[in-house]
Amino acid sequence: IPHFPNKITVLKDQVFVTGIGKAISFTKKGVFKDEFRTHQRIIQMIPVGENFVAKEQINIDKTAYMQINLYSKKREKIKELYKQKWVRQGGQGALYLDMAMDFTGIAVADNKIFIEESPKGFYIEVFDHKGQKLYDIKKDYKKIPFSSAEKEKGVNKLRYDPAVQADIKGVGGWNEFKKLIRFDFPDYLPAIKGIEVSDNKIYVRTYIAKGDKEKYIVMDLKGNQLKTTCISSELEVGLLAQIAGGKL
Repeated sequence: IPHFPNKITVLKDQVFVTGIGKAISFTKKGVFKDEFRTHQRIIQMIPVGENFVAKEQINIDKTAYMQINLYSKKREKIKELYKQKWVRQGGQGALYLDMAMDFTGIAVADNKIFIEESPKGFYIEVFDHKGQKLYDIKKDYKKIPFSSAEKEKGVNKLRYDPAVQADIKGVGGWNEFKKLIRFDFPDYLPAIKGIEVSDNKIYVRTYIAKGDKEKYIVMDLKGNQLKTTCISSELEVGLLAQIAGGKL
């Protein structure tokens, strides 16, 4: 809790798919190219130049973090780029969840790495393919209170998440399950919900909602705002934003 989804990344010369413990690449026409195994702790790996960027779950002094690292083509760690407290802390009998579900996001385009660091506000760091920082993107934003409606929505999303159903059944149902977890609700929602980069544009998903649609801020690669748009919250941002040559 929460689970780690697979990640599909559309690059200029390939479609790269990663899950837990495995990565597969295809041509743009869907022809298999290559596959390799990864460590179970390493997820959402993306090629960048001759290297890779990926997330790794680590523990330091009993605190869990999601760390973003640069890896060589042999999948050897080169350097840490960023780390952020993981949304789940503790263990059995003392487990708690940050219900803002503030996951750090990574994207790759133009041989650059884009890392959203929403605990710092509306903040994105940009690195080259060797892990050298190039610049950052910062914007002022209006904080959004974590409302009662949003709290209820977050709990229900967890309750009915298919990936969590086995855990719920295993302890005897939802009422027993929620006794094992402390739900932590921050005062405000994160500034950024997720990012993707495609066609030389950064798509920033926010928590600003209008009905069943969420606001996206579309920027160029330097962070200059081009427009805003509202898209159904049911659509998958990763596949939605990764449009290359008019194809998903």
